[in-house]
Amino acid sequence: MSRGGGFGSLDSDAFVQEAVVTKSDGKFDVIPMARDTPLAVASGFWTPGSDYYSDLDRMYALGYLESYFLHDRIYDFWTNYKHNDVDKAPEGVREWFEDQRAYVKIMTEISEDPFWKRMAYVQAQTQGFIDGYQRYHSKGKEIDPLDMYILQSWGDLGDVAAAFNDAKKLEEGRVLSESTPASTAPFVAGPGTLDEGSCTGLIRLMPDGEIAVAHNTWRLYEGFIRVFKRVTYPNKLTVTMSSTPGLIHSKDDFYVQENGNLIAIETTNAMHDKEISATIATDPEARHVAPSRGSASLPLCCSLPAWMVVDVAKHHAGEREGVAMIAEQSVSYAHLGDISSVLYNRGYWKSYNIPYFPDVFEQMGYDDSDPQSSYHKASRSLISDRDAPELSNVADVMLFSRYNEYITDPLSYGCPRLTIASRYDLSDEMMCGAGAGPRAFGAIDAKVVSSGDMKTVHAVSGPTNDPENGIPVFEWSTSGVDDQIMHVGMPDRFDFPWVRFNAHSWDTEALTDAGQEYYDDARIVAVQVEKSGKTLLI
Repeated sequence: MSRGGGFGSLDSDAFVQEAVVTKSDGKFDVIPMARDTPLAVASGFWTPGSDYYSDLDRMYALGYLESYFLHDRIYDFWTNYKHNDVDKAPEGVREWFEDQRAYVKIMTEISEDPFWKRMAYVQAQTQGFIDGYQRYHSKGKEIDPLDMYILQSWGDLGDVAAAFNDAKKLEEGRVLSESTPASTAPFVAGPGTLDEGSCTGLIRLMPDGEIAVAHNTWRLYEGFIRVFKRVTYPNKLTVTMSSTPGLIHSKDDFYVQENGNLIAIETTNAMHDKEISATIATDPEARHVAPSRGSASLPLCCSLPAWMVVDVAKHHAGEREGVAMIAEQSVSYAHLGDISSVLYNRGYWKSYNIPYFPDVFEQMGYDDSDPQSSYHKASRSLISDRDAPELSNVADVMLFSRYNEYITDPLSYGCPRLTIASRYDLSDEMMCGAGAGPRAFGAIDAKVVSSGDMKTVHAVSGPTNDPENGIPVFEWSTSGVDDQIMHVGMPDRFDFPWVRFNAHSWDTEALTDAGQEYYDDARIVAVQVEKSGKTLLI
C-alpha cells in the first residue's frame, strides 16, 4: 500500500488506534487497543493511577506514546532528512549537538532556575520520544538516540552548518562574503536578491471583529510528510499544532492554545552577518543555550525566529494593548514589541522572513537598498498590503495563504518564488535570474484559525496549485526535481483538499468529495496525556 504525505491522506478502511501507557516498577509500557472508524486517527491517553505519577512521568509518556504510534513515519522522515541534510553537514556538527544534549541534561537535573525547571519537562518528553522509538521501531529501522535528538533540529541544521562553514573560513583567514547588494545581484527578473524564505504569516482583523491567523511553511519538499496533533499537557493546557513525524514540537511554527486563548506563529529570519553567524560554532556558550520554542533539542541561538502571539481573551475583552505581540530574535539578542496598534489601525499584520524592528534588521545584516531584503519593499510585503485589506472572512484568508499568481501578478515579476505561497520547483533562470533554477522547495502547507472558533483549524498539505492559471499540481514524477532530494514514504501527486480539524470531530466531507486515493496508515495523531485518564478521540 502506498504511503500518504499530507494532512488529508487518510484511508476510509483504517482504524483508530488507542493506547494506554502504564508504568510499573519504573518501566513504561504501551497497551494497544483498536476500534473501527472511517478515519485513521491515532489517539492515546494516560491511564488513571496513583498520585505518585509525576508531571515528569506524564511528559515522558507523551513522547513515548507518540513514537509508538508514528515510528514508521518517523523513520521515513529521518531517512530523507539524513540523506538530504545530516550526512552533508560539516565536520564537528554532530559533536556540537552531542555537547549541547549533555549540557541540557545536566542543567535540567541540577539547576533551580525556573527556566531549567520548565525545560526539564521538555527534556522528559524528548527522552520518552527517544526511548519509545528504541523499543517499538520496526525491524531494520533503527535510529541512533543522538540522531533522534538531531532530528529535532530539522529546519535549523542549515544555520548550524552555515555557522561551521563561516567559522572555518575565518580560521583560514578567508573573507566572508556579504549579502549581495541589489546593484550587483545576479537576478534579472524583479528587483533585488532572492534568498530562500521560511514561511509567510498574516494576522487579519476581519470586518466581523474576529481575528484570523494564517501561516504557511516554506521547506525543502522532504517536509511533505506531515502530522497534525492536539495535545493536552499535564497542566491541562490543550495545544493544537501542525508538525512532522519525528518532531515533538511544531517547527512550522503554528500553535493554537485553545483553553489558554493564545495563537502563536513564527517566521524565520536569516543571519546575513557572517561573522556573527560564525559565533554559533565558535562560542562555547552558544551550543549550551536551550530553546524558547519548547523543545530541549534546538539551540536558541541557531533558529532566528520572529514569533507572533495573539491573545484572544484580551481581544474579546475589548483591550487594545497586549493583544498582538512580536518577538524578533538574533544571535544572543531579542526585541519584544506590542504590535496591537498596527493590527487595529491598519487591519492586518504581515510577516515574511524580514525583521520588522530596525535594530534586529541591522544586526542581522539585512540591506534595505535591496528590495527583496526590505521589510516594506519585498514582493510579499507589497502583495500583503494590496490584498490583506480585502480579506473579509476565513475563506478569504485561506485563499490568501495559498496565493501564487506569479504569471500575471506584476509584484511577482514572473517568478514563482516571489509570492505568498512559493513554488521554487517552477522557477527557471529566465524568470528568476541566474542560478535560480528549479528547486524542491517552497510553501508545503497552509493553516488558518479564527479567534471566533479556537477549536477549529483549517489546514491543507502540499504545494499550492491552480492548473487553470498555469500553476500545476505538484507531482514528483513530472516535477523535474525528483532527483534533487530523497523523498521516501510519499505519494507521487499532491492534490489534497483543505481539511477542518475540530476538537470534537473530524470533518470528512471534503475528503469524501475529493474522490482521491487514501492511505492505510495514520497521518494525524491526537495524543492526550491526562492524570484523569480521559480518552479524547478527535
